[in-house]
This record gives sequence, C-alpha cells and structure tokens, in this order.
Amino acid sequence: MKYKIIEDDIIEQINSRRLMVGDYLAQTDVLAKEYNVSKLTVDKALTNLANSGYLKRIKRKGTIVFSSLGHKFDQPMKHLSLSQEIRSNGMEPGSRLLEYKIVVGSDVPDVAQAMLLKPSAMLHYFARVRTGNGVPVALSYSYMTVKQIPYIDINVLDKGSLWEYLSNIGFDGTRTSYYNVKIVKADEFRAIHLDVPVDAPLLFSHHISVMRDGTVYNYVDNYFVSERFEYKYAAHVKEGEK
Repeated sequence: MKYKIIEDDIIEQINSRRLMVGDYLAQTDVLAKEYNVSKLTVDKALTNLANSGYLKRIKRKGTIVFSSLGHKFDQPMKHLSLSQEIRSNGMEPGSRLLEYKIVVGSDVPDVAQAMLLKPSAMLHYFARVRTGNGVPVALSYSYMTVKQIPYIDINVLDKGSLWEYLSNIGFDGTRTSYYNVKIVKADEFRAIHLDVPVDAPLLFSHHISVMRDGTVYNYVDNYFVSERFEYKYAAHVKEGEK
C-alpha cells in the first residue's frame, strides 16, 4: 500500500533524526510529487501518523513532527514531581528562584515551535535551583502556558513544590511527557549555581508535557548534578505487547 510506504519512510526519517521534533513537513502537494502518489494518499499517510502520535496537523500551518516515539511508549506511567524525585533519593527538597517573568512566543521562538504555539502566546518563564537537604542538585528552566495555567504563586516557585501547588488548585492535565536525556558540561553560570567545577559533567534532561486533550503546556530543561541525584522512572508495557 502506497500510503504505508510513506508512513514507514517518514518514521525512518524521524528515527534517523533527519526529521526532528518541531520540524514542519513539506506541503501535501510537494510530498505527492516526491512520492509520485496522489494528494489523497499523502493525506491518509499523514493522518495515520498523526493518529499514531508522530505528527501533529495544524490548521492553516501544516504538519509538524510531534514525537519521535509516537504512541509506542505512550503508556501509563507514574508521574513524580521533581520534589518527589528528590524525596525518593532520601533528601528533603527545596527550591531557590533565580528569575521569573512572562514572555511571549516570539521572545523564545524555539520553545514556541516545540510547544506548537503562536508567536503571540504568553508563557510563564522561571529558572530555579532545586536542592536536596539544602545542597544544589539541579538547575531548572521552565516554560508553562498562561492560557492553561493563568496564575502561579511566585512564593511557591521560591520555596515549595509547583506540582503540589497545581494539584491543590485542581490542575490535573498531564497525559504524556516526552524526554530527551544526555550528558553535558557545566558552563560558568551552571557551575556557580550548582556549586560544581566548570566543565563538570551534568545530566541534562529536556521534556515537554502534553495535556489530556493533546495540548502542549509545559517545556522544561533540567541540569542535574549526577553524583548527588539518581533519576528514577517506571515504564509500563501494555498487556499483550513484548
């Protein structure tokens, strides 16, 4: 089936990183010429990939790569806030706010594109040092949509757990989070705030979070001091899958 050939080719491009999350695909008529098929065949392939979680079709904009995993790993997972993760490492969590402001998508175009937002969309931005027993364990940069979360108590960002606060005000929107993890070196700013030498290895974790209705509302970059923190997670496989 011709549409299946297109699906497999696009997935291969995503897996080989020729297409990255946030990239726009060519227009349907361009893809039809490229694959020598009808626009209806291309449309069927793109719709199937959108339904599988790889792509997102945006009205009047086009089709964007939404996930490198699709729904293959879109399984129920126990979500822990960073405060809970720090507690699971046997430490008492804390937070120190470095910066908070409201920005618009045009101020942070890469973030806006990853979150599928318009340039005029408003975002909470905040940077924090996260601590365990008073010792820095992570430097965290977060963006959250004002539309989905109109107000954040700045005192919570400086002292408490944001996710406990959001839960207490009735927010329970997360369906899925998509993670990228790698090792990076501490630059001078990170070294100062994490109390490590410049060029010390840090565990960098980036994720975006999606609400139950499919809306991306959260974009986070965390830099962990790996010798002070162990990141734990549980993956679940659906019954019948191997």
